[in-house]
Amino acid sequence: MTIKAGAIIARDISLRYFLLLFRSKQRDWTFPKGHVGQGETVREAVLREVREETGLADVRVIGELPDFAYEHKKESMVIIKMFLILALNPEELRPEFSGDNLEWMSIDEVKKKISYENLRSYFENNRQNIISLVQELSQPIK
Repeated sequence: MTIKAGAIIARDISLRYFLLLFRSKQRDWTFPKGHVGQGETVREAVLREVREETGLADVRVIGELPDFAYEHKKESMVIIKMFLILALNPEELRPEFSGDNLEWMSIDEVKKKISYENLRSYFENNRQNIISLVQELSQPIK
């Protein structure tokens, strides 16, 4: 089993736009994700992966989302510890590799562009979790 860290990145708390990554090598649209390094926490890994793959360094972790699990032909079972992240400076996008692309997309565009059906279903099934995490931001501290 392989543990990775991944992020659904919102442009702002309106939740109208989310970031998708086009990976030219794999020729797919997906959310930023990657391996957890040795001695690294999952939270540290997701922040590093977001910074490396998107150029976004000024972000806020809003909260954890349910894990995303799938079977990979090379690595058997993969568990991605997913986080909802808010971009505090959404214009600082910089793809990690030449040929990669980053785009802010509406929810409908995300659903159309995501390359993997299981990831599309995960995104759709967790919309209420995403909304709930953002609503908690606006609650007064008791």
